[in-house]
Amino acid sequence: MLEFCEAYEYYNDKKYMSAFLKAGHASGKFAQANTEMRNSEYGIWEGFYVNDCLNNTKFTAYLLIKLMGYIRVIGEGPRYFYWQRELLYSEEDRKIMLLTNTQNHLTDEELFILLNEENKSWTEVNTDRLS
Repeated sequence: MLEFCEAYEYYNDKKYMSAFLKAGHASGKFAQANTEMRNSEYGIWEGFYVNDCLNNTKFTAYLLIKLMGYIRVIGEGPRYFYWQRELLYSEEDRKIMLLTNTQNHLTDEELFILLNEENKSWTEVNTDRLS
């Protein structure tokens, strides 16, 4: 829940890449909570969480993935290559703008993985210029 609140704060501050990343982390936490709930079922409690419609842990994880896509539309659209350039290109190459792309666009999931794995030290300060 805290990750979602932080995503919302970043979104309000127009730090869209940070909001995108935090929403992805929040989705992962809800998915992990869903898995842990299922793994805790045993004996007479087997199947206890089958109908989780009251807390919607699994569906919340799904909705947060959709929220990531929405944040990307607001923060990066309509061309969808600014964040990719920022993450994949060298400082010199980022300054060169071509009329056509030379790479396919990353999906939301690919972008999230790239942000997560290759940029462990990525901070809000770095993302300010992308908002």
